[in-house]
Amino acid sequence: SACLSIGYVAAQLAGQGHSVEVYDAYGQDASFDQCREQLLQRDCDLLGVHGVYFWEHTPQLFAMLQKYKAFRPGIKVVLFGIFPTFAFKEILSQHPCVDAIILGEPEMTFCELAAAYGPGAGRIDATAGIACRGRNGVKQTDLREPVDPLDRLPFPLRESLACPR
Repeated sequence: SACLSIGYVAAQLAGQGHSVEVYDAYGQDASFDQCREQLLQRDCDLLGVHGVYFWEHTPQLFAMLQKYKAFRPGIKVVLFGIFPTFAFKEILSQHPCVDAIILGEPEMTFCELAAAYGPGAGRIDATAGIACRGRNGVKQTDLREPVDPLDRLPFPLRESLACPR
């Protein structure tokens, strides 16, 4: 998407030893069906979706994620970005295909979620800065402090923006 959030998340994950691939459906001008097909060709345990700049296409996004999750029910789907941060209650209440939503800055929280969803890991609701479903509905953990100083973050991965030589 237009901002660098996904690049910073990817770099942070890669720096902690996770295998990371960024698929920029927006940059590929892919339809939601094409995006789902591309995602289904990838082998992953955790799918992060940067939920920004699709306001008029929100129903299509969630329909695509629902179909994707039907084919890959074991994969955890995590949303982050401005829209999911502010609409987390509605999203989690209405869209069972979404497992968690990162609230606010995603870099550190995404890494903790990746560890929490990993083999032998603990509960995701111990991770600061997320919303998820609990026994009594949508649950929100304490917000995470913003990254300070920003130089603690590695330079963002921007492979999809590489210029041809």
